[in-house]
Amino acid sequence: MREAHSGEFRRHWPLVAGSSLGLGFGVSMWATIASLFVLPLSAEFGWTRGEIAQLSAISLITALWSPLVGLAADRWGVRPVAILSYVLLGGGYLVATQLTGSLWSYALLLLAMGFCGIGTTAITWARPIVGTFFVARGLALALVFAGVSISGILVPPLLEAVIAAQGWRSGFVTVAALVWGVGLVAALVIMPRKPITPMARAALARAPRQWGVIFRSPAFWLLFAAMVLVNLGGTGLIGQLVPMLSDRGLRSADAALLLSLYAAAILVGRLTTGLLLDRVNPPLVSALAMLVPALGCLMLNEAALGLAYAALAVVLIGAAQGAETDVLGFMTARYLGQAHYSALMGIYFGATLTGNSLGAVLIGRTYDATGHYTLALWIFAAAFALGAMAFGALRWCRVVEHRGLPV
Repeated sequence: MREAHSGEFRRHWPLVAGSSLGLGFGVSMWATIASLFVLPLSAEFGWTRGEIAQLSAISLITALWSPLVGLAADRWGVRPVAILSYVLLGGGYLVATQLTGSLWSYALLLLAMGFCGIGTTAITWARPIVGTFFVARGLALALVFAGVSISGILVPPLLEAVIAAQGWRSGFVTVAALVWGVGLVAALVIMPRKPITPMARAALARAPRQWGVIFRSPAFWLLFAAMVLVNLGGTGLIGQLVPMLSDRGLRSADAALLLSLYAAAILVGRLTTGLLLDRVNPPLVSALAMLVPALGCLMLNEAALGLAYAALAVVLIGAAQGAETDVLGFMTARYLGQAHYSALMGIYFGATLTGNSLGAVLIGRTYDATGHYTLALWIFAAAFALGAMAFGALRWCRVVEHRGLPV
């Protein structure tokens, strides 16, 4: 077992490394840097925090597009879909430098970037990993998704310094350069054109191909519900983290530093969860991981936050946000197979965006109505607990694929 585990990495480590960079410098990077633009845009254009936060709800529309991107990747290959997405996404960030005071223009731009960026996500990057790794799949997925953590650790301090010194327009230019200079290059150099192992082709042939069978599976709906629930307090919460902590007395620089700590917690959560998925009962691992952020949300509800206390809360939330993507990539193949893997990931990406968007609306509306984040944090804590229950319920569902073998 251990030799097979290490053997897969010896043969395919370039795919893991390149996929990690590609995923980390795609549209997923926006979740860890969006809050850095809230105060500058609010100050320049007079937009309220609630208005800016609610713009994330437009990703509900892009959720309708993500399954189609997945279908395209299943049919024509992940490589051309990803390359086109990186080109368009980088262009979108450059267009953002031309924003004026129109909130609607910003909304339309975020909508366009959401459409363009879907092909830079796990919809394309997870498929080559799942089709290549079988014994060490959990850890391989964790290392790939760790790219989001790496960019989340490195980019916020850099971007905060750029915005402070040169303004938010230069910040968008910096993001565009990173998307093209790292993400696009990774897609061009690393992403394979087709499954690269005989085992992958065999697993693909055995997977359920009838959509009716997939839609009737309890696992499909449990995964969908879980992804909505655990992401309700994801981007919505982190998107308001800097102003939230600033309201509690923390300096802006300290709040930005906690964004990096959040990304580091995601990294630890991902690696730990991925390793455990390969060795321990996956539904149990998933359920326990999703209970942790509920405590973090309750901690953030304290009236006065010290830096250390706020840091612990952010770590607890970040650890679970790292785990959920590992769990999704692993469980989709385990319970639903690989025949429609990218399309299924597209559907679940839509579920993720639904949760993120509803959470963004909720936190924005409740803040504008009450002047604080207390109610939203209570709702997020409950959602994390319910999501944990949904992941745990997968233990009673039929397993389709286990380490690349029919079950």
